[in-house]
Amino acid sequence: RHAAPSAPWPWMDFDVDKSAVEPSSDRRSSDDWSNYPQNLFGNWTKDQVERSEMLTRCSHSQSCLIYNVEMGDDGLFDKNAGEKPTAVTAESTQAIIPNLKVRPEGIRIRAFFVDNLSLNVLKMLGTTQSHDFPLSFNIEPFFFSSSTNRIPSRYQEDAKAGVGDHITVILPFVCVMRETGTRPGSIPHDDSADALQKATRGTSLSSHDTLLEDLLAIHMVRGKDSSTIISYHPISHLKETSANRLRSLVERTGDSVYWSKLFKKFEDPTFVFLAILWYALYAWDEAFEVLYQHIIELESRVLGTNDVVLTQELHKLQAYLLHYKQLLRDFHKSVEFVKKTPNPAVPDDDGEHNSARHLKREVDNLLSEIDRLESQRTMQSDRLDNVMRLVGACLNAQIRPVTMFARHLQPRAMKRVSYLTMIFLPASLIAGVFGMNVVEINSGSHETLVHYVEATITLTALTVWLVVAFQTESSFWPKGSPRWRRLAWPIFFVATPYLRHRRAPQRDEHDENLRSDLDTVKNIPAESHGATGIGFPWFRQSKNKCSSKSMRGDRERRVRKPLYPDGLVSPSDYWKTYPQNLFGNWTPDQVLRSRMLTSCSDTQPCLIYNVEVKDDGHFDKTAGEKIITRPEGIRIRAFFVNNLSLNVLKMLGTTYNVEPFFFSSSTNWIPSRYQEDAKLGVGDHITVTLPFICTMRKPGTRPASVSSIGSVKSLQKTTHASEILLQDLLAIHMVRRKESSTIISYHPISHLQKTSAKRLQSLVQRTGDSVYWSKLFDRSKDPTFVFLAILWYALYAWDESFEVLYRHINKLESKVLGTNDINLTRELHKVQAYLLYYQQLLQDFHKSVDFVKLTPNPAMHGDEDEASSAALLEREVDNLLSEIGRLEGQRTMQSDRLKNVMQLVDSRAMKKLTEASMRDSAAMKQISYLTMIFLPASLIASVFGMNVAEINPGTYETLNHYAEVTVSLTVLTAWLVIAMQTESSFWPKGSPWWRRLAWPIYFTAARVKKWCSGRRREPPMDEQPTIIVVTPPDP
Repeated sequence: RHAAPSAPWPWMDFDVDKSAVEPSSDRRSSDDWSNYPQNLFGNWTKDQVERSEMLTRCSHSQSCLIYNVEMGDDGLFDKNAGEKPTAVTAESTQAIIPNLKVRPEGIRIRAFFVDNLSLNVLKMLGTTQSHDFPLSFNIEPFFFSSSTNRIPSRYQEDAKAGVGDHITVILPFVCVMRETGTRPGSIPHDDSADALQKATRGTSLSSHDTLLEDLLAIHMVRGKDSSTIISYHPISHLKETSANRLRSLVERTGDSVYWSKLFKKFEDPTFVFLAILWYALYAWDEAFEVLYQHIIELESRVLGTNDVVLTQELHKLQAYLLHYKQLLRDFHKSVEFVKKTPNPAVPDDDGEHNSARHLKREVDNLLSEIDRLESQRTMQSDRLDNVMRLVGACLNAQIRPVTMFARHLQPRAMKRVSYLTMIFLPASLIAGVFGMNVVEINSGSHETLVHYVEATITLTALTVWLVVAFQTESSFWPKGSPRWRRLAWPIFFVATPYLRHRRAPQRDEHDENLRSDLDTVKNIPAESHGATGIGFPWFRQSKNKCSSKSMRGDRERRVRKPLYPDGLVSPSDYWKTYPQNLFGNWTPDQVLRSRMLTSCSDTQPCLIYNVEVKDDGHFDKTAGEKIITRPEGIRIRAFFVNNLSLNVLKMLGTTYNVEPFFFSSSTNWIPSRYQEDAKLGVGDHITVTLPFICTMRKPGTRPASVSSIGSVKSLQKTTHASEILLQDLLAIHMVRRKESSTIISYHPISHLQKTSAKRLQSLVQRTGDSVYWSKLFDRSKDPTFVFLAILWYALYAWDESFEVLYRHINKLESKVLGTNDINLTRELHKVQAYLLYYQQLLQDFHKSVDFVKLTPNPAMHGDEDEASSAALLEREVDNLLSEIGRLEGQRTMQSDRLKNVMQLVDSRAMKKLTEASMRDSAAMKQISYLTMIFLPASLIASVFGMNVAEINPGTYETLNHYAEVTVSLTVLTAWLVIAMQTESSFWPKGSPWWRRLAWPIYFTAARVKKWCSGRRREPPMDEQPTIIVVTPPDP
């Protein structure tokens, strides 16, 4: 970073000769562009410029192409300005200077998009000054050094109130390269920094897509009358964002109805700068979608095949996601920078044309989308962690037998040797007895078998006494007994007969207690969707019970006949060209790729269900029997559309001027929320597209097979007995007006039993029967309350789904506790993957409700009930947000319980492993005890068989010589064994070899020193010092 600084650092290098630095205040003529950057920035020495590589990385072989985009003072783009790029070669360099200096009149913004930046063009752009332009380019070299080295940066310079400033944003981001022919080669396995940069630049996925690290490098000169944008595009053999592509996207921004209104209304050029930053968000969104599909494919392979080889691929993806976290942080900081650096050339205006307030709103929209990207990245990272834990669990299950065999190979071998030794022990003992020099066997001996038995019994009893006395723990004495108590264990053993009986092992009732706790938890009453609280707009009703004929008749009266779109037919055919008739930026190719028209129903008739709310806040019970023409005295009219056809889509979009994003987001299940065309005292358009989870209870409509997590669609389904958790959709567009408002609810076409238009219409109709909500409709004219009531349905469905999933988790827990089935690990990780996915959906739910809170109805501006209505809406939104927080708490609790039971499965496996080790240890212990019993008898038999004069007359050896040699050899053996140990309590850790060999000397010296210190007597009482305590007088 010090070689290519990313911001205006106070110095370039510490070791620079002052004579080589020219004063930066001495600005030279723009004609001396060949000496850039030294001509304007003297602190940039030749050595610094060379190390930054800003000039050496320029194109030398290809001609530099400059694409141009111009916006007029009226906020419209000049379509003819950038048709052909300006090709700059070494010969034509001098000729383009007038084009850079001279700016046509009536131009608010001029943008240059540079491909294959050459050395001469870099110097000219950095130096160019215009006589009729107050702020010349005078680009700080940091822009080029950061761009060429891909260093994230953001800074403002030369800010002058009423004049303008310079702002720079260098932003690396990730895009998708779909053509396989230009995919980079394999990522080199190198520890160098260059290899790491290459590794983070390209991520090849299994779907023939590659994620590449791209770059947005933008420098903007903001002036009062005219501004300039310069976009640098790095030279690369990969298919990154070219200058021509970004130019075309910026030019097409002027075709957007939403953005064109901003450009016409506000003169601040920062809106164009912000529109360019949206391209990075678009690329990020596409990249995460591709990466998500790849992760789901890996999950499917892991869950289906337990392929342990996938571990390396999983860790690679996790490394990329960690790298993307840093890039998203830089993205967030760059957008925050735009928010915190308002244009000093734009005067402050407190009225409706306050560009700073609207710019802040647009920046907040982009920041919320960046937060959504971060939540996607977090969810994908958590799912990778989950599947990596599954791989680890499967790996442990596969290698556990090998581990057990390897772990117990040596003990088992020793156990076999011990068994073999045990077989030979009696034979060795008898052989020793037969070789003894006793009178009964050898008539010339002086010993007898009686002496042998006496000595054997005595030595065996002594051995047992010492072995038991020097054990650390035993059942012959209480735990923690002193040494004398352990040495006297035979006395206590004989005197207290109850110590002979070991306590029988108590029954482990942990499983039974936990299972009973689970049964208690299952008896908890159902959540609030079963017993609705005051905040719910409707109550749950049983489908199998009818309390009276009046209820049945009332229910029949609520069934509305569907309305066909004949009433919406316009006299002209203007609606048939939607969306191009209202939104010219939606080209036929864009419409085709969005699938908003191709996903419409072609075979079944389109059904439109109607709900109307009167001015007095009451629902019209006969609204569904009327024609489409809006009657008088209607505050809100809602259309719930089933089997949306092509013609109905076009008519609705044209009649209510619906932004096509609503239909494209709905048909593709993309979470979205936005406000458009907001006018104080008039109204606005708001859209919320919200995926959520609901429960399908009828097994007859269950899909044929629910696969594992093999695709995005298969993730939307979770089986549980006769219940399936499905991903459903709320897609609502509302036109809020002062006199009358309209709600359009889209319902996707599906063969599954999801929320139909008829069901949602009936629920909204029943909202008017709620005493609580009818009072809200009566107190406030704001139609947003009906919009909020519809969002409560998603909460109802979430609540019911978590209850079903909770019962499923309880059953899994019972199976794990009752059967110890280790194969349940895969099912547990599946449910954990769903809960991680639900976390993101709940976050989108929270953001959608927060969006309703942060976008008050502009039609209520100036109304006498504006303040009270806003307070009521804020209170109701907070109620819904608190319920969403409760749902997240349930999800977290269920996720924690899954983690707990997964740990239980692992602990059970470890318990089996430990039990096997304990069984082997017990067998070895028994064999050791048996060997201990035979050892004294074998020793005495060997002694009685020795050729010593005391036993066998006529031999030359004696028992004294035997005792001397035995004691000497035993001492030498103990010395060498202790000295050759790696660690011991006889020397400090890390002692040299000579210190370990001399351990007897140090051990004896330490014992003597301790004995001598213990022999010292304490001074008599009369010789001890006297302590006098003086108490201060009582004040």
